Amino acid sequence: MQLGIRPPLAEAAAAVVADRKARGLSLPSAGPDARQVGSVFLNPPVNAAQAERLRAAGSPVFSDGYGRLRGSAGWLLERCGYGPGQRLSPGVRCSTARTLTVTAGEQATAAAFWLTLTTMSQRVAESTGIALHPEPARLGT
Repeated sequence: MQLGIRPPLAEAAAAVVADRKARGLSLPSAGPDARQVGSVFLNPPVNAAQAERLRAAGSPVFSDGYGRLRGSAGWLLERCGYGPGQRLSPGVRCSTARTLTVTAGEQATAAAFWLTLTTMSQRVAESTGIALHPEPARLGT
């Protein structure tokens, strides 16, 4: 398609769906990644010194809509030893497509899921000094 030409809506929508699927950003209807909440950590705010260290190590750093610098939660997790498909605790593992998405198998409990997120964020904080905050809300506490 020629640059500047608007594609038909169906073609544009299909391209977006294909891109999201290729990057592990869509919810599969079946399989090991079907039981998930999506990305489990927000991209963390970082100060200028942290941003410089992250960039020097090859991490993406971007400015959000409010002018704050943010690091990549997925990149930080991977640098701390987490990876796609990795078992994290009984019934809980990283998605086969991306580290930032955590899935729940049949044996998973809410307590195990929350403990996993806490452990992951603690490991990143100890290793990098950057705090990750879980995106899923914990109800009843």
